[in-house]
Amino acid sequence: MDCDAGPTSVESREQHGHAHEIQKNLLHLGNESTVDDNASVTSMDTETAPPASPAGDAKRVLKRGKVIEELLHTERDYVRDLRAIIMGYHNKMARSLPEDDMRTLFCNMHELHALHCEFLAKLEDCLSTNSDLVGQVFNEMAESFMIYSQYYSNHPRAVALLQSKQKQKDEQFAALLSGCQLLLGHQLPLGDYLLKPVQRLLKYPLLIREMLKYWEPNSPGHEAIKCADTQMKAVAGRINEGKRQLDLQGFADEIQGKLTGWDGPALTTFGQLIGQSDFKLADSRNQRTQRKVLLFETALVILKSRQHGEYSIKHIFPADRFFVHTMVQDTTRFMLTTDDNKVIGTFQCKSADEKAEWVQLIKQVMVRFYTSEQYRNRDQTAAAIAAETPTKRKKMMRRSTRDDDTNSHGSGRERSNTTFGIDDTDSPSGRWGRPRTNTETRHPKATLLTPAHSMEVEEEDDDD
Repeated sequence: MDCDAGPTSVESREQHGHAHEIQKNLLHLGNESTVDDNASVTSMDTETAPPASPAGDAKRVLKRGKVIEELLHTERDYVRDLRAIIMGYHNKMARSLPEDDMRTLFCNMHELHALHCEFLAKLEDCLSTNSDLVGQVFNEMAESFMIYSQYYSNHPRAVALLQSKQKQKDEQFAALLSGCQLLLGHQLPLGDYLLKPVQRLLKYPLLIREMLKYWEPNSPGHEAIKCADTQMKAVAGRINEGKRQLDLQGFADEIQGKLTGWDGPALTTFGQLIGQSDFKLADSRNQRTQRKVLLFETALVILKSRQHGEYSIKHIFPADRFFVHTMVQDTTRFMLTTDDNKVIGTFQCKSADEKAEWVQLIKQVMVRFYTSEQYRNRDQTAAAIAAETPTKRKKMMRRSTRDDDTNSHGSGRERSNTTFGIDDTDSPSGRWGRPRTNTETRHPKATLLTPAHSMEVEEEDDDD
């Protein structure tokens, strides 16, 4: 199918009887046995599938056919919308807008259009012969949908550009958009059409799940659609995770620009940002304060909110200098302590789900850290960070000075590169943190495997 031939290129297949064959095939699904003509059927019916019986099986097949029909019709509409964006907006606006603005607004729209032209052609071919092959089409194309990752990541920038133009009251830009919209006959503005690719990708798992609900096990095509369900969920998950990571990186850069009174190393020194949230933090004196917490690959950073949207750094704890206590009897709080058993604070979460998410993130960070190249080279990393931090700043640099000789003679333990293990994973207190080696004995003042450092920023007029 030539999707560039014109606005009616898809419909032209109907003129040659191709769409008629598809419709005939889909209707045939419901005629495999007798069903009630007055039965109420919706494409997204969420009722439990009927029990197995001739009439029940036929009804289920009919509902499956309705979902497949919805998939086909909405795919045609989507391809038409993508083409309208390219022909009606992109091609006309390209003469008036800078290249950077065009890339921001439309990103890889041409690639998405080409992908869905191919996908639609395969859908039509399979549905005109055997609708049982619809799962196979998804499986063949699943990896190709990863190009949505670029569009998903860029979409917030496109929205921001449109909003910026509106705030600036750019009359030329507004007139250009209005003219394009008028020529296309669209009731919705460009911003709504740029959202359609984001919505479309999330629609596929829902449609596949509906098909799977009405697809009899062990029948032709069942395994393929079941595999398609797994693959498309995985694609959506990977794209969402990629977008989340980019959003977090952008947030870290934004926070870096809002730091006040900090001339130490950049936050990127601590690796990728894994999570961020606001907590009510109770310290060892039970003083409660609101803090923003950033969890990086190699460190936990606690920030205090200042005026004018700025932040100051209160504490930086490298990943080998604290433990997390899950406080199993409390569903919404967890505790962090330092490696020498001093309480960092009790973190009040908004919900049990947020607590579970943060405890899991911290555990993942620790596992990655203790098995990473950074951990094996932690002495050099600590020295590099310390060298980048000017002494004129009022900081306390607490650093273990125990070297190999001290470790073996006075620390109460020895170094070892033996089996990796997690301390007290299943203990009643839920204490979870640095791995203890086979030759290491417990000692509250000697829990570091090697020299490391933590930073605490002192402030003359504020000690909260």
